[in-house]
Amino acid sequence: MQELFTLVHDGRSFQNFPKQRLLDAGVPAAVIEAAKGKADRLDQIANIRSSIAKQVGDTPKILGITADATSIVVFGMLNRIHALSNTKIADLSKAEKAELDGVRAMMGDVDLKALTGNALAKIQSGEVVLTASIKGVGVVLDEVLSASTAVSGVLQTAAQGAAE
Repeated sequence: MQELFTLVHDGRSFQNFPKQRLLDAGVPAAVIEAAKGKADRLDQIANIRSSIAKQVGDTPKILGITADATSIVVFGMLNRIHALSNTKIADLSKAEKAELDGVRAMMGDVDLKALTGNALAKIQSGEVVLTASIKGVGVVLDEVLSASTAVSGVLQTAAQGAAE
């Protein structure tokens, strides 16, 4: 079966053209090879994604695991920033001061005590519910670690296949 290429060159679009026809149309061989390389990379990515879906889970499952993990991280950061912003500057270590300064620089003119305090109060009152608190942090961590290990396995297999 003849290999077909899809590419754009000098403002002209070519869809599903055989290599010789592209060459006859004045498309340089290097452009054709670059298009082949891009198509090969896209095929590799599609194969990796398919393997991840088979071994780890579909997109909604992976998004759910990611949302669960993110809720743990956000909750931890809210607690940390709230604690740091409620501590006297003189009582903070040099690293803690740098961390708090970095957060303030990123956030701009925001009252960190109020912002983090309000968010934590909403979580504590049940107005905001984190999925990790329903599922259990241990369950979420197990899911995150399991998914990460499975995805890493797929990526390692793909890297070994590319190296051969």
